[in-house]
Amino acid sequence: MIARATTEREPELASSLLALIGKRMLAAGTGACRTALSGDPVRAKAAANCLKALGEAPPELAPITASSPPVEISAVIGKVLRWRVTTSRGEIVILLHPDVAPWAVATIVALTRKGFYDGLEFHRVVPNFVVQGGDPTESGWGGPGFTIPAEPAAFTDGIGYQAGGVGIADSGRDSGGSQWFVMHSRAPHLDGRYTWIGTVESGQKFVDALLIGDRVVRATIEP
Repeated sequence: MIARATTEREPELASSLLALIGKRMLAAGTGACRTALSGDPVRAKAAANCLKALGEAPPELAPITASSPPVEISAVIGKVLRWRVTTSRGEIVILLHPDVAPWAVATIVALTRKGFYDGLEFHRVVPNFVVQGGDPTESGWGGPGFTIPAEPAAFTDGIGYQAGGVGIADSGRDSGGSQWFVMHSRAPHLDGRYTWIGTVESGQKFVDALLIGDRVVRATIEP
């Protein structure tokens, strides 16, 4: 577990491992906690809590703030927008929800119209959970060169993270960008944590068939 906590880069999983080290008072895991302090904001916060539980005073973490991204939300608010994503497995049509997450939807729309997503591969697939893409480096750590503010949905906003739910990936509050994910199945622990932007209207069978290395052939926005 300690070795996995040292090398794990997926924010939620790494945080769980670090929390477990602290809860079990595993002194041998101190090094893993120190290493994670230099990671993404989610891991860094978990690492600080881990060190505190182990009796070591952690450094004060700098707050993460997001500036207004270079997109225009007035272009999406009040609009009915569909994101048509043609993949190497088939076409996926997503009904976007600018009323729930205007900054995130405006970002998706602006990047799509620039051809940003065309040709990008899906770099993460967890069977029966999620498929993720939108990283220009195809490493899991890339983005559009800016971040967008978090817009976590409330339970009254829509169906949330069940099969076909679409969200913005991030490594902590206000750190999202171009990466997006689609659910294979219900994941209630994501509700209220990640920005929810839409729902698959058609093509869920293609979502479920996607593998790492499959690509977006072309993405378009239909107003």
